[in-house]
Amino acid sequence: MEERINCLHICNDLLGSKVHENLYNCLEEKKISQIVYYQIRPKNKIKSELPNFIFKAIPSLKLKTYHRLFFRNKIKFLYQDLLNKIDISNIQLIHATTLFTDGALAYKLHQKHKIPYILAVRGSDLDFFMKFRKDLIPLAINILTNSSKIVFISNAISNRFFQKSWPKNLKVELKLKSKIILNGIDDFWINNRSLVIENKKRYNILYIGNFGNNKNVLGLLKAVVGLKNKYPKLKIFLVGKNESQNKRIKQLVEQNSQYIKYLGPIYDKTELLNLYRSCSIFAMPSFSETFGLVYLEALSQGLPVICSRNQGIDGVFNSKIGEFIQPSSIKSIENGLDLIISNYSMYNNLINLDLNRFEWNEVSKEYFSIYEQIVIDNKE
Repeated sequence: MEERINCLHICNDLLGSKVHENLYNCLEEKKISQIVYYQIRPKNKIKSELPNFIFKAIPSLKLKTYHRLFFRNKIKFLYQDLLNKIDISNIQLIHATTLFTDGALAYKLHQKHKIPYILAVRGSDLDFFMKFRKDLIPLAINILTNSSKIVFISNAISNRFFQKSWPKNLKVELKLKSKIILNGIDDFWINNRSLVIENKKRYNILYIGNFGNNKNVLGLLKAVVGLKNKYPKLKIFLVGKNESQNKRIKQLVEQNSQYIKYLGPIYDKTELLNLYRSCSIFAMPSFSETFGLVYLEALSQGLPVICSRNQGIDGVFNSKIGEFIQPSSIKSIENGLDLIISNYSMYNNLINLDLNRFEWNEVSKEYFSIYEQIVIDNKE
């Protein structure tokens, strides 16, 4: 189709993740006019200047703390705010980045204004909303059945979603309009791949991420402490902000500073590249992980990974890329690390992984193809 597509993105986490920005940047180069509506959460600091996005981005009014509990009230608040700020008369398609928060808003716009929408299902949808907000399941079913397309960000999320006890007819209907589209990775990591695997550094473990409870840093550190007697040369390097570190993590770092090294946040890609190459294993045993781009960064540098079963990149690769563990079990994390350290040569095939499919330009083509088809179908 020749004319440009007018797309409204509803993205509650635009400020918290580069994933969405990278996708929108690539879509901006295609025949598409984008407006991104994103949330300002209670903890977000309101700045006098908005982030310098190359696409049109419109922030919501700041949400109230009570909106975390009163979901329907939040959607009503956001719906009215969106209509006050955006002329939706020319919008041809809505792309919601989550099933619940963004999907509910897209569904409401679809009900009132007949605009078709697609939605993505992420880890938070399964591990928070479907687990703790059972009262919202009927709404989720309406959101899913009225969507034009459902995108799963990883194989693991798709598998877990369809393992749930959906009615048979509903499961068939949802599968027919579902597609797995993996997240992309910054071209920097693909263009600077490491083609050397160094066994001599196999005792250096790396963690990059935040220190919230979900990332399970405490469990990882306990596993490292448990392996120290077996592997005296073992070290772990921690990268990330320390504001949310709990006291137990700080205590372990201070008590074992000879081999637990806290490096603070690092944003420079070249510095991170050198750090990856100075280590031998990347470990992030999250309880819930939608995809985890840091796994791909590590793999691009030849590092096998520790990832949780049925989370993150589990099921993405056919070859041996590391060990998939049970995050709630310290022993399982220990065993995963032990297997990699004692059988390091088993992971030499990492230098042959095809990572080109994770280029954001390739990922954006898949989304644009979906957009085009939906707009064409809606005109018929």
